[in-house]
Amino acid sequence: QALGVAFGASIAAAYSWRSAFVVLGLIGIAAAAVVWLTIREPKRGGLDPAPAAAAGKPEPAAGFMETVGAFFRHPALLLLSLAC
Repeated sequence: QALGVAFGASIAAAYSWRSAFVVLGLIGIAAAAVVWLTIREPKRGGLDPAPAAAAGKPEPAAGFMETVGAFFRHPALLLLSLAC
């Protein structure tokens, strides 16, 4: 994103804002094509944990406050959100 802003500003200054959108759009499409062709999606359900329901005990859904608490217990998530 930062590179898009930096290059977009310099392209817009040198040519026009329309050219900046076209050039960055083409680069984005090329990057999306590279990701689509090189990164394989994992098999559906292959990374899911074993269901607790199979053991006879349904797993209760996490509540909102429990989710917020889990967010604040992980410093990496907290620092990442502040960085963004």
